[in-house]
Amino acid sequence: MLDLLHVYSPIQIPGCIIGMYALQKGYKAFYPALLAYASAAVVTTTTVLFVALAAPSAHDKTLDPVSKFYAMTDEGRWSTLYPIIIFLVVPAIMWVDMLVRVTGLVNAGIKAQRALEQKPVENGKKIH
Repeated sequence: MLDLLHVYSPIQIPGCIIGMYALQKGYKAFYPALLAYASAAVVTTTTVLFVALAAPSAHDKTLDPVSKFYAMTDEGRWSTLYPIIIFLVVPAIMWVDMLVRVTGLVNAGIKAQRALEQKPVENGKKIH
């Protein structure tokens, strides 16, 4: 589990920091990249969360040898889950926020395009 965090941390930590800064400053140019980052972060972090929660308990005496190999102690489970909380909560909020913002930008672009297409025509040329 911790190896997975070491793999994704170089991507998620800078993405998380840049994302929080860009959201605070309202930089619209970052929105598509932030939506992509948030999607990837939520998926990977949720995977780690569910694997850690679904792993069998090392205290269960009825486990077969294969299940014992994947079993986690409560301390191990919390040491895996505790560091990823911020990487789950912040990207989840960011994903919803970016989805709403990008949808708003797309709708504004569609309205602008329709308004441009509906401008009156003089002598065969559209008036801009």
